[in-house]
Amino acid sequence: MQRISTTLCQPWIHVGCLVLGILATPATALQAKGTAQIVWRDSLRQALQESSEVRKPMLVEVSTTWCGYCKKMEKETFSDRRIVDHISECFVPVKVDGEQQRDFVKRIGIRSYPTTVILGSDMQVLAKITGYRTPEQLSQDLSTVCDRSHESTNDVPLLQASVFGNLCPVTPMETGKFIAGNQDVSMSFRGYQLQFANDDCRQKFQQNPAKFWPVADGQCVVSYFDQQHMTAGKVNLGVMYNDRIWMFASPEHLERFKSSPDRYVHLLQQAQAKSQPAEQPAAPIQTARTNQTTAK
Repeated sequence: MQRISTTLCQPWIHVGCLVLGILATPATALQAKGTAQIVWRDSLRQALQESSEVRKPMLVEVSTTWCGYCKKMEKETFSDRRIVDHISECFVPVKVDGEQQRDFVKRIGIRSYPTTVILGSDMQVLAKITGYRTPEQLSQDLSTVCDRSHESTNDVPLLQASVFGNLCPVTPMETGKFIAGNQDVSMSFRGYQLQFANDDCRQKFQQNPAKFWPVADGQCVVSYFDQQHMTAGKVNLGVMYNDRIWMFASPEHLERFKSSPDRYVHLLQQAQAKSQPAEQPAAPIQTARTNQTTAK
């Protein structure tokens, strides 16, 4: 773990905030085979709040009125009882019109319709499913995020592996290096399963999780802002910058960040301020004096 000394004061931000506050199209309920139905939420902002409260990820279906495969998927896939049950039990569903929400489409990197995006309550992209999917295919896709047979009400969604893998998220801040976690000393956080080196590390994390969680949820900010592509960073390419962990997708991305770290901090600042809901002013970052249809 490398350290870059700096006097810059930077609070916890994450790339997922870029899409906060974007509204979806009016709510729609799709009739399923039988009496079950998917109740699509009418606001991404409200769905985000619900996602946090019920501890379920959001399922965002992005389509258009002119997309033939979107209509086919709505009629054949989202009306299937297995899919209705899977989505209703595991996710908070939202429907978005890609033509009306072009900023959202651009920021998520959607290039064709239909596209199904799974977002965590922190707006991190957990999965992006492109193109028409049959009920069987979509069921398999959804099971990578929420593995449920739906044959028993006792099934529980599986938590996602942490961006740290099986490494303790606390030791980099304490010792400057990663130490393997203990599966018997674990906890869930933001939909992830974390492992800690010992109970003391777990208690420190519980007291101040923002201190130990990586910037951008471990996504590579250089890849996102320079190449408009959201890529997961790697723990072996992590650096300490202003007492926070930053992860990068490649050595080249890391070197680019090291050459101009303030640039990326300010890009995050601008993105956060731009995407804040109107009723919630953006929190400032303080700086020291020194099968598918192609999108049109």
